[in-house]
Amino acid sequence: MNHHYNPKLKLRARKLRNTMTKSEVLLWKHVLRNSQSGEAFKRQRPMDWFILDFYCHRLKLAIEVDGFTHHFEETHIKDKRKDGKLSKLGVAVWRIPTDRIFNDLDTVKRELYQRMEERKVELGLEDKL
Repeated sequence: MNHHYNPKLKLRARKLRNTMTKSEVLLWKHVLRNSQSGEAFKRQRPMDWFILDFYCHRLKLAIEVDGFTHHFEETHIKDKRKDGKLSKLGVAVWRIPTDRIFNDLDTVKRELYQRMEERKVELGLEDKL
């Protein structure tokens, strides 16, 4: 059970799932969907007063796709506040600029899988042989 799930954001999250950006769709289809990553990710997941682009509950890992608006100071400040709040909830945030998804998806995929492995170690979830 996720105690930080906010049902008040359910309808907004559903709308965002149905209108994902091109970069979110690309990342979803080619990296995160159908356990290609080895972990279960949810799209547009409400948490606290935020909607996370992608979220893996087991790893407590949020992936945020940052488009051009994230270059504005106001958005940058909101992102820092959001990341800080999520960190207090035990959630790690990995931000990916949109242009990296479009221009170098293979590297993004490798980096994400590496970050997921690091997160497993941080949480004591690494595979035990």
